[in-house]
Amino acid sequence: MKSIPFLTEEEIQKLQEAETNSSKEQKKTAEQIEAIYTSGQNILVSASAGSGKTFVMAERILDQLARGVEISQLFISTFTVKAATELKERLEKKSANKSKKAAMLTSNNT
Repeated sequence: MKSIPFLTEEEIQKLQEAETNSSKEQKKTAEQIEAIYTSGQNILVSASAGSGKTFVMAERILDQLARGVEISQLFISTFTVKAATELKERLEKKSANKSKKAAMLTSNNT
């Protein structure tokens, strides 16, 4: 699998600005974007209930995998079984969706 390079601080800032200026109804915060795309260091996602912690964790994990990090290199921890289950379900769903899109692209190009 071909990996993609990690984003620079400047690229992360551009994503943050683009998100701020977008017309999307539900926008990622600057902090969420930074947590998802920052590389080379461990992060702690700590916030109040309903603030998007599971979303951020799922997006960060998928981004790390897309950039060539092996799942065995990641330490992922939640404080509740419910959060762990929800995270696992989101990852499975997003992985399945990406696999379907890749399969459709492959079949359309043959």
